[in-house]
Amino acid sequence: MNSRLNVLIAASTLGISVSVMALVADQPEKPATQPERRDSSTEQSQPTADRKSSRDEMGRASAKVTQEMLDRAINGWESKQLEAVRSTTKKHGMPSDVGPNVVIWHDAKPFKKIAVFREAVDHAFPVPHPDFLMHTISYRIDSERVSDLIASDGSLQVDRTGGCLSAKCDTEAHNVLSLNLANDVLTGKMSVQQARDEHAKIAMGEKQGKSHPYLEELQFEPQNKESARDADKSHTPAGSSTKDPAARGVNEPKRPK
Repeated sequence: MNSRLNVLIAASTLGISVSVMALVADQPEKPATQPERRDSSTEQSQPTADRKSSRDEMGRASAKVTQEMLDRAINGWESKQLEAVRSTTKKHGMPSDVGPNVVIWHDAKPFKKIAVFREAVDHAFPVPHPDFLMHTISYRIDSERVSDLIASDGSLQVDRTGGCLSAKCDTEAHNVLSLNLANDVLTGKMSVQQARDEHAKIAMGEKQGKSHPYLEELQFEPQNKESARDADKSHTPAGSSTKDPAARGVNEPKRPK
C-alpha cells in the first residue's frame, strides 16, 4: 500500500492523473467467507417418522403409519380409546394418520372415514356411555330432514355441503346401528320416536347377548361422495342490489367490464 501511495505522489508531482479507484481496485480480493457448515449428526430435528407424519397429516395412504408411530401417538390414552384403536386397526388395517389427539382411517370401506378421539364426550342415550369413536359415510341429506335426524340421536353429525353423515359412539357396532336407524328416519321408514325406541330395544338386547342385523353391517349402500355433496345455492339478501359485488352469490359469474 505504501508503494502505491508513493507512485500516486510521484505521479501527481509530474502532473499525471492517476485514478485512486484503479489503485484500490488493483488490490487482491479477500476470499469470501464460507458459511458455517452444520453437523447433521448434532442438529436437533424431528424424528424421521414424525416428519413423515406431519407431511401426510391429511390422511393420505402414502403416510405409511408405522406401529411405532401409532404407539407413540396414543401413549397415555384411556383404556377404552386404546381398545378402539386396537380393534379398528385389527379390522381395517393401519391408520392413515396419527396425532396426539386423534387417529384416522380414510376410505376404510364401507366408511369414508373412521376417527378415534382421545377426548370422550358423555352421552346418555340410549344408556350412559362415552362418545369417542366416529364413523363417517357419504350421504346426501335433505336440509328439511336434518332436525329429525338430530332429534333421533344427538350424536349424529351432518356435513351437508361435504355430503357426510357421521355417528359417534363407543364401538363400531353402535355406530353402525345409529347409521342404519338414521337411514330409516331419512327415508321415512321410521319416525323419530320409532327410531329412538328401536335403538333402545336393540341396545338392551345386545347387553343380553342378542345380536341384530343393524349392529352387524350397514343395511344400505353409502352414496358416491360426489353425488352426496350439496353445494347449496347462491343467495342475495332482500333489498340488496345485484350490481354490488358483495351482494352477489359466490357462484354468480362476474359481469364483463
